[in-house]
Amino acid sequence: SKRSAATGRTMRRLVEKILSMATIGLLLAIALGHGGGVFWFFDVFANFQMQYLMAGGAILLLAAPLRQWRTAMLAIAALGLSALTIYQVPVQEQAGVAAPVPAVKIASFNVLFNNPVPEVAVKFADAERPDIIVFQEFTRSFLPSLEKLSERYPYQAVFALKNGGTDVVLISSLPLLDPRMEAEAEGRIRIVTAGVEIDGRRVRIVGLHPPVPLLPRLAAVRDRHFEIVAELAKSSPDPLIVIGDFNATLWTAPLRSLFAQTELRAHARWPELTYASVFPWPTRIPIDHLLVSPGLRIAELRKSERLGSDHFPIVARVELGTRLR
Repeated sequence: SKRSAATGRTMRRLVEKILSMATIGLLLAIALGHGGGVFWFFDVFANFQMQYLMAGGAILLLAAPLRQWRTAMLAIAALGLSALTIYQVPVQEQAGVAAPVPAVKIASFNVLFNNPVPEVAVKFADAERPDIIVFQEFTRSFLPSLEKLSERYPYQAVFALKNGGTDVVLISSLPLLDPRMEAEAEGRIRIVTAGVEIDGRRVRIVGLHPPVPLLPRLAAVRDRHFEIVAELAKSSPDPLIVIGDFNATLWTAPLRSLFAQTELRAHARWPELTYASVFPWPTRIPIDHLLVSPGLRIAELRKSERLGSDHFPIVARVELGTRLR
């Protein structure tokens, strides 16, 4: 009937308008994500490149059958811009190693300060058995777990501020050389470093947990922590393994600056989606990372099972190459 046809045309125009507006909004969000160095809040938009790819793909699939070619072309542009943003992350060489080389198994776990799982640190260590673990949000309530882990991990870098604040804790089955607290902020330990020797060669571990950039001041503090990491990478005589909850994706302004200033590299351009573990997969973002200096190679990196935290732990195998100093 004429009424049904008119209703159909109205609905089609509505869908076309929604798709057009969604595409413009998508392009705007991607563009704003590149402005984090200008205004702190724009950096928030940089975190959702995976979601932009999914949204752009969905718009393209809907626009093409409707012959909305302008919208389809804009969706393709959005896909290209987001893919380019991801591609620009510097990653390590992916060539395999012909012969066995010395390696270390290292893990990072933001345990969540109010984790409901009893002895979550012990359970994680028992399940994964890494050589080195960097914990974040490791408050005083978790400290008794360190005694239970002391037989397997006798070397422990645990610092506390005058207010009792902790956060980043590094434990190891290998002797820790010159452990240091490099930075604190907001009443917590934010950067802890320590050297380890692997097959007679020394590597420095940098455990990191900058604050969540919810306000301009906190964003500036977070970014300062990445500047400290850059300074460590440029001044350390030993190659670095930088690991932890970065509270930033690899596409944000401070991480782009870190990559530009140093030779630190990521494992892959498509990282593990570690946060928030309580949300469905399509809504998660990757903010738990592992970066390495030249001479080190991340042979494997994966997320572990959820243990009551809003973060998935990450576990990696880092191999020693030939460019170690």
